[in-house]
Amino acid sequence: MKITPLLFSASIFAATLTPLFAFDPTSTDPFLQAVAMADHSTLNPGEYVVALTPAPNRRTASAIKDRLDAIKEIKSIKVDRKESLVRFTVKPNTQVATSRIEESVKAVSPQTQVGDAVSAD
Repeated sequence: MKITPLLFSASIFAATLTPLFAFDPTSTDPFLQAVAMADHSTLNPGEYVVALTPAPNRRTASAIKDRLDAIKEIKSIKVDRKESLVRFTVKPNTQVATSRIEESVKAVSPQTQVGDAVSAD
């Protein structure tokens, strides 16, 4: 079988993508962390911000913070009622599923919409 230049180019291109799919969750490479974050399923160690809609009142904000405090993989939780944001840190050497964040908020306030976690690092 003769290898054509087009087939050879396609093979090289595919080989360069392979490292992206062999992601190591402990990697500190910002590009690979961004690729993993695009998945939105787990958060790696670092600081994150999540938007809430509508903005919680004082009682709801306190209940959300208490509920998130129960997730052992996160710390430094702050619920900002005026900006309608939750800020938190995923502890080193851990990961947390984004669904756990959303489920915790929804358990306190089912009508609250939870935005995607965005890195604050």
